[in-house]
Amino acid sequence: MARTLGARDRYPRKTRSDMGKRRKKYAGKKVKTKRQKKLEKRKGAKTHIKLRWMERRRMSKDGWRNWNPKIRPKIKPYVWIFGSVILTPVSEIPTKKDIEDWAVEAIGFPGHFMVLGVSFTARNKFNRKWVKMFEINITENADGLRAKMTRNWRLFRYRWFYKDA
Repeated sequence: MARTLGARDRYPRKTRSDMGKRRKKYAGKKVKTKRQKKLEKRKGAKTHIKLRWMERRRMSKDGWRNWNPKIRPKIKPYVWIFGSVILTPVSEIPTKKDIEDWAVEAIGFPGHFMVLGVSFTARNKFNRKWVKMFEINITENADGLRAKMTRNWRLFRYRWFYKDA
């Protein structure tokens, strides 16, 4: 209850007895802190990797008008649309050329795409998050579809990529 300005209490107000204290037990079991929780790490070489692609499209005029007029010159008028999730064997994508061929086969239409992979370092209840691995631009020419990979700096974190090079 709010205190009236200038008023004095006759006796101290009641407060919660557990205020500022940590729970020691829950459902009869001792509670573990985040540091004490151990997650099983997957050992050995990966055979498959989960990849998800997103397509870059131009923002609609109505969507553009929803932004504040002062901010409009500073934003990029593009939106990313989620595509499908693909379970890919690592043996199919060990080099840049193989990834470009995979993208033409897996996505199959021209456009600008971002490919995401799963990272297991997130601090959420699933302990995983989607991270950008590379961007790929698929164009159509007389021979058919052709892909070019850009912004691929994260790929060098993975052991299976450029293994032979």
